[in-house]
Amino acid sequence: MCEGDACPADATKTDPGQCGCGTADTDTDGDGTADCVDACAIDPNKTAVGQCGCGNPDTDYDGDTGGVSINAWASDGDDFYGQFDDEQRLSEASWMAYSFAHVEFSSLDNLARYGWEKQYMEAGAQSLAGLAWPLHALGDAAAPHHLIGSSSYGHVPFEEGAAANHGLILPDDSVPRDNQLGRILLKSFEWSEAFEASGHNVETLVEDVARTARTMVSPDTIYNNWPYVDAATVQDLVGDTQEARAHFFPDRSFQTQELIELSMAATIALLLVAGEEAVPPPALNVACPAGAHFKIGTGCVGGLPLQSCPGELPHCDASPCPSSPEFTCIGGCCLLVVQ
Repeated sequence: MCEGDACPADATKTDPGQCGCGTADTDTDGDGTADCVDACAIDPNKTAVGQCGCGNPDTDYDGDTGGVSINAWASDGDDFYGQFDDEQRLSEASWMAYSFAHVEFSSLDNLARYGWEKQYMEAGAQSLAGLAWPLHALGDAAAPHHLIGSSSYGHVPFEEGAAANHGLILPDDSVPRDNQLGRILLKSFEWSEAFEASGHNVETLVEDVARTARTMVSPDTIYNNWPYVDAATVQDLVGDTQEARAHFFPDRSFQTQELIELSMAATIALLLVAGEEAVPPPALNVACPAGAHFKIGTGCVGGLPLQSCPGELPHCDASPCPSSPEFTCIGGCCLLVVQ
């Protein structure tokens, strides 16, 4: 035995190395990690199985392994939309138990219901702002990648490609444009009848639109899941924007047009019913007493307007407006009434 031989019984080694005496430090894939401690001995890029297994990179396109989660304390989403969940989350911590990409969000129809019931109907059916929620939901319900809740499968290049090919989807020429408007209006009447029949159940409306859209791109049809192309996302991430969009446009412009027309028809249906439910605001009285004039944002204020009335029109603060032709007093000035 030579002095300094740490493996005296192993004629091939003088040092235990990575595998110990009696076991060769063979490194099949040449990655610097011996096979005996390399869980992926034939994969030079991995020494552990990881999430995807040997031979497959653990690429994380959405960054969720960084532990990025929702700040539930800074979000109103749970209170707004979670109240309609079948199983309500009982604490903010339950929203933060998983990384962002793995959180199960409240369904899209909850978004629509919150806006329709809480922000429109219960607010007196006077504010158009309350319709923003259901209108947003109807737009998403016909968007293929929103249907499956995916940020991949070509989500970004599909939507950006649709915007870039706007003219193919929503034509500007009068004949195809008018034909498209006719199709949308006919469909809108069908959707409004369905909305009425459901008792103005906006959840049902959104679900039916989503179900129709999913059928239109179903693998059971000739379209065969055409919007879902994961390669398009990869190409877009590495900068091949045009190649990524080419998976969808111009060849799929017609199918995209069908989806957008579906969303537009359901949108019109919602607005028709919203108009029927709308409560007119109280009549605005702009006639101010003598010696005062109307100021936008303030109401009646004392004194005459600081500026002259347009076109040398007479003031109506101290005396009534002429009756022939017919004038009306608005903002302290006599303005001609146009029949």
